[in-house]
Amino acid sequence: MELIQIFVIFMITTSITLTGFVIRQRKNNRMLGELVDQNKVSDHGRYSKLNVGIKNQEFVTRCPSCAEWINLEAKICKSCQQSVQDHNEAKREGMQLLDQERKEMQIATERKNKEQMQKDKEQLKSILRNKFSRISIASTLLVILLFTILNIASTVRLKKAMPVSTTALVTSWNAIITECDFLGVSTMPKPQTFDSVAIGHSSKLGVELIVETPSTLATFDWDSLLGKEIICFSEKALGLDVSKKFGLESKTIYLENDFSIYYSDPYFLVDKPFIRFRWR
Repeated sequence: MELIQIFVIFMITTSITLTGFVIRQRKNNRMLGELVDQNKVSDHGRYSKLNVGIKNQEFVTRCPSCAEWINLEAKICKSCQQSVQDHNEAKREGMQLLDQERKEMQIATERKNKEQMQKDKEQLKSILRNKFSRISIASTLLVILLFTILNIASTVRLKKAMPVSTTALVTSWNAIITECDFLGVSTMPKPQTFDSVAIGHSSKLGVELIVETPSTLATFDWDSLLGKEIICFSEKALGLDVSKKFGLESKTIYLENDFSIYYSDPYFLVDKPFIRFRWR
């Protein structure tokens, strides 16, 4: 037999031997760990001050003579052969006292909680009996309810005002114009599409509605026929009263969803002042 073959056989035999040794060692370690766990005494929080623990799911304590762990039901210590009956009985009585104290504390806590709940109910009844308190609570709830309703209504109006396309918005605005009776003015305004300022290499279409006014914003009569028609349109199209939004210094109103309302005084290209509703 050649030397190489002998070396290969030696290596295979050695590997098998080492593998078997490792497997056996792991098995021994596992068995040793299980044995340690079985003999381990864990502390029991409720009875720790009595020096009572748990071993193999049974209560144990230390022998008063040799300090070895003994079962709480034992009468004689298996290590020193001394009687532990009285010692274990005292431990069991102490455990019962601790259980009783814990139960009484739990009952006292529950009783205290019930008494506090009863006091809170009586206090609430006393508040509700008071006329001023009832009015205050009712007023607060009414304000919260109104605020919630207005918030929901505003959200619904904004969703309705959100355009799907320029064509859809033109159709919607024309319908609102007819509904608000814009025919009362000399020229019926109509929405029209326009090219917005290009951003980079892209541009988008928008919709605008221009309404000429006979006077400047400072002297414009919102109670006139045209004023009421403009307010009607702004409320139905954008969910706001434009007459309450414009000020002498604030002539542009920016809204959500790319809507805006703009007032312009006359200048060299425009003969009359106008209000412009725009989406872009």
